Amino acid sequence: MDIITYPHRQLSAFDRFINSWFENSLSTTEERSIIPAVDVETTDKEYAITAEIPGIDKKDVHIEVNDGVLTISGEKSDKREKSDEHSYVCERRFGSFSRRFSLPKDADTDHINAQYANGVLALTIPRKQEKKNIKKINIQ
Repeated sequence: MDIITYPHRQLSAFDRFINSWFENSLSTTEERSIIPAVDVETTDKEYAITAEIPGIDKKDVHIEVNDGVLTISGEKSDKREKSDEHSYVCERRFGSFSRRFSLPKDADTDHINAQYANGVLALTIPRKQEKKNIKKINIQ
């Protein structure tokens, strides 16, 4: 086993690996916040937004529209029981998130459909069909 000697301490290769991982890992709350990956697609009939939010219960996800801005928000809490065991690595993220989308003027916000299954939120937003005011004029 490879061992480096430091004053008052000897570190094994495993200790050096763990230390280097922590030096390069995200450490602040802001950097470790949840930022869901999102796909946005459009067709002639609708807009579709798909967000990956695994590990979050449906009751902890909130969707609202205000002044043409769609907001998806939620929170994932850390429900692990604390014990005397030590963790070297914890890559799972906990906390709140919020994503905002400015909707186009033709988005029908009264008929948004939301589905949530297996950690994926799928929103479909119908597009309003332009009313064509075609008036036939008779020639006299």
